[in-house]
Amino acid sequence: MKTSTPAPTSPRGNIAIDSASRSRTDASLRELATTDSLIPPAIEHGIGFNHIGDPTYSAAAGGRLLAPLECYYPSGKGDANTCRMGGIGVIDPKTLTWKYWVRLDPADIPKAMWAEVSPDGKRLWTSSGDDLLAYSVADISTAHAASSATATPIRPVARLKNAVPPSGVTGATFYQGRLLLAGETDGLLQIRSLSVTGKQAPRVEATFPGLQAEPEGLDVADAGG
Repeated sequence: MKTSTPAPTSPRGNIAIDSASRSRTDASLRELATTDSLIPPAIEHGIGFNHIGDPTYSAAAGGRLLAPLECYYPSGKGDANTCRMGGIGVIDPKTLTWKYWVRLDPADIPKAMWAEVSPDGKRLWTSSGDDLLAYSVADISTAHAASSATATPIRPVARLKNAVPPSGVTGATFYQGRLLLAGETDGLLQIRSLSVTGKQAPRVEATFPGLQAEPEGLDVADAGG
């Protein structure tokens, strides 16, 4: 389950829960909105996107939930990433209704597994292979809304080469100016942090040995004391 608390500039007390169904609750986990699926059938069947990774909140354009999109069809035969393409879905954070999506250039990234908006709200970070990529939040707009799998894509505005830790990344969040990255490999779950400005060295923040789980989602919240 992914819990995502929007930035301080958003309506306070909202928690988005990303699980089998998608819900928005207040701080006491009282449900305010829900949907069976954030991805419309036309997008799932027409493009192939059927999976949302670790989403993030952007205060731009009145507030938006930005959802990383990928195709994930594990059949045991061939690549489960059937469309070899990633996208960012734009969703209303209050009603959880789909607005549009923006295509990411496959030359840069084959799928989008997580996304996190920087503290200043200007960049959206994700990863591809061993590199961290940053896209301009301003590029995630109706001007770049995709209508097909061949729509003109957006490109990264920054790349940090070889910045992905050995455990990989399936969830991320910013805390005190540092980007926290969660990942798991060989039964070792780790949370590492780094400065996207390169001014501070990466470091391990927490380690959970013997835990085989995909931490698809990471957040910082004041909850339950």
